[in-house]
Amino acid sequence: MFWGFETMKTGGETIATILRFLGVKPVWKSIYIRDLEVIPIEELGRPRIDVLVIICGIFRDTFYNIIDYLIEHLN
Repeated sequence: MFWGFETMKTGGETIATILRFLGVKPVWKSIYIRDLEVIPIEELGRPRIDVLVIICGIFRDTFYNIIDYLIEHLN
């Protein structure tokens, strides 16, 4: 579950965990994520894990850009 205040407090730890479950890693450009790269299964060493994300209203209103980015890149 994406909680707005938890995401602010931990600096996006939950988002990073979900990306790790999915078997993708960010491609950075300075301090911003430019793209997501799929980690090969051989390197990942485990099956990919399906993730169902539920978001709270504060997360939706505060981090709408992250939601848009995840929908665009993981759909």
